[in-house]
Amino acid sequence: MDMIVIGPGPAPPTAVIRRKSLCQQLNLKKKSSFCRQMRFGENIPLPMFKKDGKVKLFGSYGGYAAGMQERDFIYIDDVVAVNLWFYDHPEVSGIYNIGAGRAQPFNDVALTVINTMRSLNDSKSVSLTLQQAVEQHFLEYIDFPEALVGKYQSHTLANIDLLRAAGYKQSFMTVQDGVADYIRQLSRA
Repeated sequence: MDMIVIGPGPAPPTAVIRRKSLCQQLNLKKKSSFCRQMRFGENIPLPMFKKDGKVKLFGSYGGYAAGMQERDFIYIDDVVAVNLWFYDHPEVSGIYNIGAGRAQPFNDVALTVINTMRSLNDSKSVSLTLQQAVEQHFLEYIDFPEALVGKYQSHTLANIDLLRAAGYKQSFMTVQDGVADYIRQLSRA
């Protein structure tokens, strides 16, 4: 399962840290243009928006509409909180999935990047809807890469039932709250 952690850390500000690179998972050649772009963060919404003034997402694929492919995104502060909870509860041990326990589409990430960056640049800007972001060319859908056809998971979701049964009751940030907080922190750095 893909685990996507959002938040500040020692890595460059790519907004997404992957447990194993997509190119490694799919055995794609590291020199392919797709893999080069992934490695240098060009396909990550925040640097993409800073560079081009828009975010590009995959179009429809595998029964999912454009940008509606889903991941279980989790904010880094939530990962830390779970680890600290385990530290405070040494009687609890085992192997646990850590995720938000909900799948959210990449459209949510892109729209949050767009609206947060716009609000930082102009405090009077009004949040756009998804349709408005597309119509105003802040969000663009690209053809699904041929190299990923048949290899791409359009939906991932962490089953956190064991974590909840172990006693962890805290809620997790939404993509909207986590991404917006992360971008605001980057803007202060």
